[in-house]
Amino acid sequence: MEVGADKISFLGIDGTMNIVTPPNTVDSITSSITTAYKMLAQNYHIDISFVEGTTAQSGVALKLRNQELQDERVSDVIKWREVEKEIFELEKLMIAVDMGRDAGELEMIDFEETTEILSDKEQREKWEWELSKGLIDQADILMQKDPDRFPDRETAEDYLFERSAADLADDDEEVEEENTLLSQLTRPV
Repeated sequence: MEVGADKISFLGIDGTMNIVTPPNTVDSITSSITTAYKMLAQNYHIDISFVEGTTAQSGVALKLRNQELQDERVSDVIKWREVEKEIFELEKLMIAVDMGRDAGELEMIDFEETTEILSDKEQREKWEWELSKGLIDQADILMQKDPDRFPDRETAEDYLFERSAADLADDDEEVEEENTLLSQLTRPV
């Protein structure tokens, strides 16, 4: 019978198994599993700190540590975007033959599931640059900043409209205060 950390043994109903050697079985199995996780993480260019149980680090430190993974991702996105296009063409042909329908055209394949880790200052500078170039507006910033509160563009635009209406009302109140009788009587001549 083969026995090991990566083996599953079936003994049956009346079967029993005892381990005589090595004496530190739990430690050796734990070490084996930990080493396997570390090797797996390194094969996929992932930092091994989650295996070792180290504490969380700043966003900038994570960005620097994951730079190799991000570089690998750039080439993978280019490669898999082409593969997706080819798969779509095959599926489009199958739909046309089997169902007699047109699947349309593939407009864009979006692989934007990773987020860029920026400091608060870098994020503000990025938003200012995108605003100046017309790539985003204030509603986009609200949706990025608080996606739970502003899940869609309509909610964000409603909030901005209410806020601008409140600012206009405040301005109107200031104008009305200047034209009151009391302000006219107390104004120095």
